[in-house]
Amino acid sequence: MIQFLNSGGQDVEDPGARMRREHSQWLTWAMGSGKKFPRIPIRAVNAGGWDWLMASPHGRRTAGRWWSAALRRVLGRGE
Repeated sequence: MIQFLNSGGQDVEDPGARMRREHSQWLTWAMGSGKKFPRIPIRAVNAGGWDWLMASPHGRRTAGRWWSAALRRVLGRGE
């Protein structure tokens, strides 16, 4: 196991462990929230997954904007 230390030499949470913990917390919240979230498709888009969304220009734009925003956040390029 890799130990991560901050500049003061103190232990910090492993980035992978942090991601798993945060994802688990979000899933726990989402499951108990009563909100409806999109289902994860069981087929890739090129194999027919999300056909209903990708069938319209609005759906394609919405998906494109969502992925652009998500990747900017993940890559640290703003909100």
